[in-house]
Amino acid sequence: MKIKFLLFSFLLLQTGLFSQNNNVVVSFEHRVGGQTLTPGETQFNIWNGKAVRIDRAQFYLAELTLKQMDGTWMPVPDFYILADASKPNELHTAAGSYNVQEIQAVGFGVGIDQAHNHLDPTLYPAGHPLAIGDPSMHWGWAGGYRFLVVEGKIDNNNDGVPESTFEYHCLGDELYETSRFAGNVQAQNGTLHINLLLDYTQLFENMAFSGNLIQHGSTSQNAAMLNNAHTTLFFTLAQSSASHDVAANSQSLEAAPNPSAGETWISYDLPVKGDVSLMLINNAGQLVNTINALPASGKTLLNTAGLSAGVYQYAFYHGGVLVARKALMVR
Repeated sequence: MKIKFLLFSFLLLQTGLFSQNNNVVVSFEHRVGGQTLTPGETQFNIWNGKAVRIDRAQFYLAELTLKQMDGTWMPVPDFYILADASKPNELHTAAGSYNVQEIQAVGFGVGIDQAHNHLDPTLYPAGHPLAIGDPSMHWGWAGGYRFLVVEGKIDNNNDGVPESTFEYHCLGDELYETSRFAGNVQAQNGTLHINLLLDYTQLFENMAFSGNLIQHGSTSQNAAMLNNAHTTLFFTLAQSSASHDVAANSQSLEAAPNPSAGETWISYDLPVKGDVSLMLINNAGQLVNTINALPASGKTLLNTAGLSAGVYQYAFYHGGVLVARKALMVR
């Protein structure tokens, strides 16, 4: 009987039925360019040279999904996150645990999905992201929740000191959108920790910030700011080696032809042991192609057919860590 039990246990292990579950935790690093954002204090310049100070920055994430190494997407249901720049060390933990050891991308919506956007916030317990808070992120029954709030001052008289108050409260079902962002993360000590780097300068990209600076709702300016959250590098998910190591390793990379018109050969020689993953990332930071389980050196064919023309990054990851990357032009 003991021998049969041991054999049965061994078979279960081999089939993955005893595979380890992990907690899913999300955290944020609130930045402006290369410096930490401290609301009410940090001053920085946006794309048009104007000086800006952010006093309040909050936003929701919903419908979190995790892309596993086999290419399948795993949803993390009923997980709502209220990110707050005034709480930089806050950890957001999903309920339950998940059979996921490593991911190569993460997806989410900025805001609240329509199915939950118009529910009664008083039904949630205190401390829940969707409960009534102070300051409130709930606009009302019709409008639902504020998806993204950015308030502060901007220098519109060009004296170097932000003096004009702005308030961008972005909301409305029509503004809700989901995106996917590439980057490897491995579970450690029972936790899959997803750390998102935020660059608030990106939210202001190509926005004039003149005229009426109080924009509450789903105006064209609110839509433009939320669009920047998805299409610029506001969100980044990536673990990397020291920058000088990545730069040195990248010298071994070569793409031919470059520009690519359908496919290109990637030659590489990386100083790591074990398999590596090759990821192709567009200029919005979104994963568009992946090749897993490659040897640490060699040559592989990368398919670019059907991609929009533009500049992409092809990047190699080892054990969830970025080790090398270079630009590839697609035409």
